[in-house]
Amino acid sequence: MSHNAWLEDDVLVRGADALAETPGILINGRFDFQSPLANAWALKKVWPKAQLLVVDNAGHAADAAISHAIIDATDKFAPVR
Repeated sequence: MSHNAWLEDDVLVRGADALAETPGILINGRFDFQSPLANAWALKKVWPKAQLLVVDNAGHAADAAISHAIIDATDKFAPVR
């Protein structure tokens, strides 16, 4: 995330109205110090159709708990067969 990906501070949160009608799931490890939970919470507050899932005992890495949460989240958006 060198140079903050060349984005202004809070530009994603300010532009979240573009997501207003789009469902989503934000997954954040409780101990993720690279992507602090406060950032996900700020985005959730302005993205009404998003669900915030906090994975206890997880950090930034895609360990088993985070991987399981990602799979569960993507399954929710998979077409029903």
